[in-house]
Amino acid sequence: MIFDIFHILLWVTAIMLVVSGLDDFYLDLIYWLRRSKYKKGLPNFSEMKKKPERPIAIMIGAWQEHRVIGRTLRNALSNIEYANYKIFIAVYPNDLKTVKVVRDYARKDKRVILCLNPQDGPTTKADNLNNMYSCVNEYEKSNGNFDVLLIHDSEDFIHPYSLKLYNYMIMYKGHYAIQIPVIPIKNKAGKFFHRTYCDAFAELHTKDMIVRQSVASFIPFAGTGMAFNRKAFYYLESQSKEIQPGETTFVAPKPEVKPKKEVVHEEENIYTRKQTFDDLLESKEEHVETKKTVKRTKEVVKEMIEDKVEEEILS
Repeated sequence: MIFDIFHILLWVTAIMLVVSGLDDFYLDLIYWLRRSKYKKGLPNFSEMKKKPERPIAIMIGAWQEHRVIGRTLRNALSNIEYANYKIFIAVYPNDLKTVKVVRDYARKDKRVILCLNPQDGPTTKADNLNNMYSCVNEYEKSNGNFDVLLIHDSEDFIHPYSLKLYNYMIMYKGHYAIQIPVIPIKNKAGKFFHRTYCDAFAELHTKDMIVRQSVASFIPFAGTGMAFNRKAFYYLESQSKEIQPGETTFVAPKPEVKPKKEVVHEEENIYTRKQTFDDLLESKEEHVETKKTVKRTKEVVKEMIEDKVEEEILS
């Protein structure tokens, strides 16, 4: 009896595996049939390098990423074969280790801009990206608009020539969005499971994009390694509106209008929305004995900053 039950379960499992594997077989089949044609359509590298560099904003969200964000910035700043770009890093005020690393790079290199979230983290990746996008908008008011917005993760090794590719494909070939293959970084921990996942994801993601492009299907974004024409965001903003009571269709809300005092601090390349970063560090790092004292310290700092901003506006 037990043998018969296991025999049935074995057949059911085998059939389910075959059925679920049909889509993978189709993906592999289309990939190998269309691979050579896809390669012929890739951009000419020499032509790509000759094109004038349009301004690109690299947007990276970070929460408790102090162990990797320094390596990512060091690698990007020293290896990217592109001159006309800025790196915006969105961090949280209660993640001081990450903030310190980003602040140090922002003070040394004007290409790095720290975006401080007004809320303690973690919130959501969407909230952190929205905060960073607000920072980009504020930066553009004084420094001119970007043409391409590029999103990466905090642990990414950005390919030295990827910005050349985005610049060429978006600004000179007329594409509104580009997604390149994502290859996760293998680490020493979890050699069997983690590295198997990394290899499987890299293979599937690369094949999936090639197949979808060849059959004229939509290409899903991976959340990293994706770049957009700045005009796409202008269009979305022009179509957005507040959700009215009774509406069932989700509509993107209008971008929040920032107060005049929320500015980019050019001397440190740091964007703060509540208070200056040094004051934030003082109120957080001092070993204050009671929570009441900490709260009062924050209130005093906030009042001082508001008074200073008011004086600068009046003057």
